[in-house]
Amino acid sequence: GEQRRVHVVVNSRSSADQLNAALRQSSWPSQALHDGTSDVEAQAVLHLFSKSADHPILVAHDAVLRRLHSCAVLPHRLINYEVPPSAAVYDERAAFVRTDGVVTTFAARYVLGHLFAGGSGDGAIGAAVGGAVVAVLVLLAAVLILACLLVR
Repeated sequence: GEQRRVHVVVNSRSSADQLNAALRQSSWPSQALHDGTSDVEAQAVLHLFSKSADHPILVAHDAVLRRLHSCAVLPHRLINYEVPPSAAVYDERAAFVRTDGVVTTFAARYVLGHLFAGGSGDGAIGAAVGGAVVAVLVLLAAVLILACLLVR
């Protein structure tokens, strides 16, 4: 059958690098793409994502979504790893999924940040709860990605 592909979108370049590193450290076949990625690197990443069954996960920052139009293969699933900053950004992200695809928003990171630190978001998680919670969130995201790759 056709190869399943998952696009994980984050709100910042550092989030893309951090999540990609955590996924790769856990042996997940992911690639990162963000505004710090050179054109040559971006073409290599897009080639792997679109052509290789060994690289079905793309972690990308909003700033580079338009580059994905050059990639002939749209993902089956899009995961908002971080809550989009606005409805317009959500809609823009959703436009990069196949018409029969699914968009999922992983809000745990946002909710935990607000729960533990009175609403200061991502930075609050590290300060209030430490790296253990972030590790659990990456694990939960990995499980969600696996489910997206396996479920039709």
